[in-house]
Amino acid sequence: IIESFIRQINARNVSSRNKLDQLHREDAALKIQTFYKSFRFQQKLKHKLVVAQRVVRGFLGRRRRDRLIQTIVMLQSRYRGKKTRKSMSKRARAASLRIERANKVAAEKPQMKLGMRTKSALEILLKSKRLAEVMRAVTTLEVSTRLSEK
Repeated sequence: IIESFIRQINARNVSSRNKLDQLHREDAALKIQTFYKSFRFQQKLKHKLVVAQRVVRGFLGRRRRDRLIQTIVMLQSRYRGKKTRKSMSKRARAASLRIERANKVAAEKPQMKLGMRTKSALEILLKSKRLAEVMRAVTTLEVSTRLSEK
């Protein structure tokens, strides 16, 4: 009787130890799964950050390159312009100055712009009866046509 009682107690102890071990194992498995999921999430987040960083760096690099190219082209243009102006003859230099002055006047006076001059020349052709005005209008239209082809 005593032996059977001791066996029952031992069986209960073994059973409760097995249940306790099972609980410990489940708890450990849950902790491992949680840690692994957290680790994977951090890995995915790190990968997304690296991709975003690569995209931004690429964009900034391309923008920097484009600005550098624009600067180089502008410097080349200025150098070539200065070189050309330096080597121009007096007659060409004088013509260039006249063109610059005419451009300034045209910029200040809207009636001197090509479109406005063409419009007024066409109005003169339609309404005027004086030959001198008609001839000036024809000359203006000829110049406008020549310049507007470009």
